[in-house]
Amino acid sequence: MHQYAPETNLAEYPTLLMGDLSGIQEYIFNIKSEGAAKGLKGRSFYVQALSDLCLELIEAELGTDNCSLFYNGGGNFYVFCKTLEAAQLNNIRKQVEAELTDSEIYLNLSSGPNTLGQFASSWENLHREANRDKLRKFAQFPDAFSVSVRKENPEDWKGFVKNLTKAAWYAIQPQPALPGIHRNGFGAFKQSLALQKKQGDQINPEHNFENSIKNKLPVWSAELLNMHEDYVGKLNERNLASDDSQDTVDEGDILEFSTLGYFAGLRTGTDKIAVLKMDVDNLGDLFRKINDPAITKKVSDTLKRFFDFELFNIWTSSFPFIPWGSTSGTTDEASFKDNIYVVFAGGDDCLVIGGWDAVFAFAHRVRTTFDAYLKKHNPGIPNTPTLSASITVLDSKFPVVRMGILAEEALHAAKHTYDEKNCISVFGKVLTWREFEHAQKLASELDVLIKHFDEPRGILHRVQLSHVGFDRLQQRALQKGEVHNPSIWKLFYFIRNSRNLQRMEKIIEQYERALLDALLANKQTNAAALFPVAARWAELLTR
Repeated sequence: MHQYAPETNLAEYPTLLMGDLSGIQEYIFNIKSEGAAKGLKGRSFYVQALSDLCLELIEAELGTDNCSLFYNGGGNFYVFCKTLEAAQLNNIRKQVEAELTDSEIYLNLSSGPNTLGQFASSWENLHREANRDKLRKFAQFPDAFSVSVRKENPEDWKGFVKNLTKAAWYAIQPQPALPGIHRNGFGAFKQSLALQKKQGDQINPEHNFENSIKNKLPVWSAELLNMHEDYVGKLNERNLASDDSQDTVDEGDILEFSTLGYFAGLRTGTDKIAVLKMDVDNLGDLFRKINDPAITKKVSDTLKRFFDFELFNIWTSSFPFIPWGSTSGTTDEASFKDNIYVVFAGGDDCLVIGGWDAVFAFAHRVRTTFDAYLKKHNPGIPNTPTLSASITVLDSKFPVVRMGILAEEALHAAKHTYDEKNCISVFGKVLTWREFEHAQKLASELDVLIKHFDEPRGILHRVQLSHVGFDRLQQRALQKGEVHNPSIWKLFYFIRNSRNLQRMEKIIEQYERALLDALLANKQTNAAALFPVAARWAELLTR
């Protein structure tokens, strides 16, 4: 299919076709918790590859010269068409609906006029039409409602994911595919996808895994196997006890979520995992205001590259930590690639699971890199897009089917608690990214106080309660334009017996600065929330 370029003469393409996958997160996470890490990425890749397979079908039905691909990513695609009759669209819909009739996923196809010089209104009208079309699911294939949802074999997914992590790229061929998922690929819409182990000369750049996060997962390396020999031995004993046909843990095997929690426990004393979901704010509103398709294309491609190649660069970097039990306070380094499982990373969002401390570090790294990346690769818009996120800390054996739901609920809170987005939800509190950084710094200070200066852990409970009364002090700062220092010191009267009074006074100064920020901003803030967040954070660091 031809690729859209700024020089493309859109006067020749009066129709815009849109594909939109729904039910993505529900489908990906509808998996048994036991061994979930071995199959989760496969389900995610399958969903994203469905768009590729459907585009091949569209090209076969409409003709290569009739189509110009505008965008494909994150479960959505857009194609400019020279001609697209209603009968042609319904025929494609029928084939797509028949293919997905027994699936939990639905791929909606909609079309609308591409009015020259009015791209913003054409874009908005197309999405309005798509919302109407979604109310008419399976209209072209009513037999769908009498078909039961297909049952998938978890072992097929495990075999596919193992090969996915070792593949160099994937090829799509217009030929009948083997039914269902198999070790080397899958098929849909009269197309088959096959994983390829060696690089070739005619690779579609979109299908290449080099420097891409698409197929990357944390796996057992020779170094990790040697470093955790006793733990691996216990894993093998457990696996053989439950099923004597189980293979022993070997190099290249995918790290389970329980192992990621175990690694976090070695670093911090707390064996837990966390789920991070990040999403670009107000992207739909932004696109509805852009009347130049070339700029829309540039924005979309910039975000797509970030959530693929730049995310890969972050994933291959490391994060600092103070080793558990260390008396010197010196930091060590751990690799994100050994501790972070990227479930999906689409055109404008991502969801990852990992050791809880690695996820906190990863969230901060992604956000700061996102800001720098968009400043460097300015897509030509006045206001740089922002990110909102949620972090949900869980037991490593928490049911996988619930993880996505909790992450989505927390992300909704991050986006809708305040007038402005660009926030992160953590431990049930919504913070700005600046407050999140302050909480991180405060947690580190409390960590050092407890581990290296013998401060009792009871200080954490007191800091958690320190937000009580903040609203009243903040209201006074806003109404009277003053920060009432005596009230602040009364609020922190409990530290009079602290063994590290000078260091604790620095924490009071941070509290006072939060009030000053509220005064200077002349608006109500939730700055007090960073203190209980920091205390909970430090609690996980000091168990």
